[in-house]
Amino acid sequence: MDTFVQSVIHLQQTLPFVEGFTIPQQASQLEQFLKEHPELTTIGEIGFNVGMSSAVFLNVRESTRVISFDLGQWPYVGHQKALIDRLWPNRHTLLIGDSRQSVPQFHEIHPEPIFDFVFVDGGHQGDVPYKDVVNMLPLLKPGGIMCIDDVCDEPYAQTVVQTYNRLLEEKKVEHIIHYKSDPRGWVYCRKL
Repeated sequence: MDTFVQSVIHLQQTLPFVEGFTIPQQASQLEQFLKEHPELTTIGEIGFNVGMSSAVFLNVRESTRVISFDLGQWPYVGHQKALIDRLWPNRHTLLIGDSRQSVPQFHEIHPEPIFDFVFVDGGHQGDVPYKDVVNMLPLLKPGGIMCIDDVCDEPYAQTVVQTYNRLLEEKKVEHIIHYKSDPRGWVYCRKL
């Protein structure tokens, strides 16, 4: 894991902008949550970017498998994917494309729920947060756990907050817990 963290730090120090990385407090909390729930071994993720959350998931236990959906718009995505494959071989799949299309396409190929746990940290504008979650729900096993990142008071996250509230109102998910580490926040919920 140290090799992967050093790679992320190097990117942050050498590039003018690095999109999408898991803060240390969230990484620790995600790791602890997965350790407490050994049944969560097949993980779906929207938003790979530098791959930090995937690395956290894969590092928890050898039986974990992760499938990530990402736009692939940043030049470091390929490098970080190669590093994931070197450190945790044959346990990670990265599907490049707009998740609003790639997740439904994946669902056509895999019509049965396959994920025990889903982590959503995709786009934060327009219909993207809602579509990401609603498109992942059929792939999440009954009673499966979803973690939605950026449920917080930051201006960039308001559409994500609205999406989460809508999911609760529509009774698609049941709230479990909301974690905050200023200024960030994330929620865990259970598929209904």
